[in-house]
Amino acid sequence: IIEKEREEECGKYVDVLFYNVCEGARGKEKRAALTRFINEEVNAARDRGREIVIGLSELNGWTEEAFRAWVAQHSWGLHVCFLRTRTGYHLGAMSSSDMSEISRVTGDDEVKLHHGAIFFSTAGTSFALTHLNPHDARAREAEANFILRWRQTDVVFGDLNTIARSDADENLEHALLEGTSQLRKKFFLYRNGAYDLHHGVVDAFLKAGFYDSGLGATVPTKASTDKMHATPMRLDYILLR
Repeated sequence: IIEKEREEECGKYVDVLFYNVCEGARGKEKRAALTRFINEEVNAARDRGREIVIGLSELNGWTEEAFRAWVAQHSWGLHVCFLRTRTGYHLGAMSSSDMSEISRVTGDDEVKLHHGAIFFSTAGTSFALTHLNPHDARAREAEANFILRWRQTDVVFGDLNTIARSDADENLEHALLEGTSQLRKKFFLYRNGAYDLHHGVVDAFLKAGFYDSGLGATVPTKASTDKMHATPMRLDYILLR
C-alpha cells in the first residue's frame, strides 16, 4: 500500500494499490481470493478514514458489464472504469471517489500500445493505469514515453514488465541471460556483441519527475511460475510524482 499525502486536503491520505490478477482469476477459488483481497483493503481504508484507488490488470475473460456487476454486488461503494484491450488482457480501475477525465487509450499514429492504458482523475489525483509490452524492451520504452506525452499524471501504476535500475544486480542479470531467448528479448538490448539489461522504462519516468515506490519482487507467485518469471524480480510498479 502506498500512501500519498494530498496537501490540498489538509494532509489526508489515499491508499493506492495495484493488483495483477493473473489471467482473469478464473475459477471460484481464485475469484473468491480476489474478492476477499479487495474487501479487506476497502474496509481497511474505511477504518483509517482514507479513500482508496485500485488498479487491476489481466482481467482476461471479463467484460465491462461483468466487472461493474462484480463491484456492485459487494458493499464497496466503488466507482469503476474498464478498458477492453485487443489482446484480451483487460484493465480495470476502482475508486471510492468519483472518477473523471477518463480516457481509454490504445495508442496513436506513432505508437500503438500493446495492451493499453486508462487515464483518469479521482481523489484529487490524476492516474495512468497500464500494462506495457511483454515482449520487447524498445517497444516498452516507446510506450512509456507515449504515456508521459499523452497526459501529465501524478501516479503511474501497473504491470510495466521491466527491470528498474535500482533492482538490477549480477545475480538477476545472470538468471535472465540464462533463460529463454524470449526473456533476453524482453529485458535486454543486444549491442556491440553483448547483451545490456534495459532500464529505459523506469528511467524515463524518473527523468520526468516521478519517484519509484520500490516494493520488491512481484514475481514469481504461486499463480504465476512460467518461464517468463524464471527468477524473483519486480515487474509491477507504483510510480509517484
